[in-house]
Amino acid sequence: MLEQFKFTQVKIGGPISRDELKAALFRQSKDWHVEDSGATRANLAESAGRSVSSRRLRTVAELMRTVGASEAWEHIVLSDGLAAISVFIEPHQQRPVSQSGLARRGAINVYTRPVGNYWVTVVAKRLRKR
Repeated sequence: MLEQFKFTQVKIGGPISRDELKAALFRQSKDWHVEDSGATRANLAESAGRSVSSRRLRTVAELMRTVGASEAWEHIVLSDGLAAISVFIEPHQQRPVSQSGLARRGAINVYTRPVGNYWVTVVAKRLRKR
């Protein structure tokens, strides 16, 4: 773990400066690298021939995220109102197959596996208790 955030008081509203949002380690590290994964709205069914259909889940957003100079990831966000599910589809890289599988941390579940020439990662988070 690099950094952990805990809130003892939350104030809603009012101006927040960008400096207040910077991580503490960012100020201390000379080698810190920030990767801006710029996102643009997309119609993945139209551009990539991908779609997700479900009677329970609705598509909240479809995005193309750029990582580095040339890589592009597809990002689909789904929700049923109780849970949010993000599906990331990235070009297949030299990633060991051992990185596939399920990981859980509290209310967040992450499942990754290779599918054809892509790695698919599904991140699910419970939004509220039933």
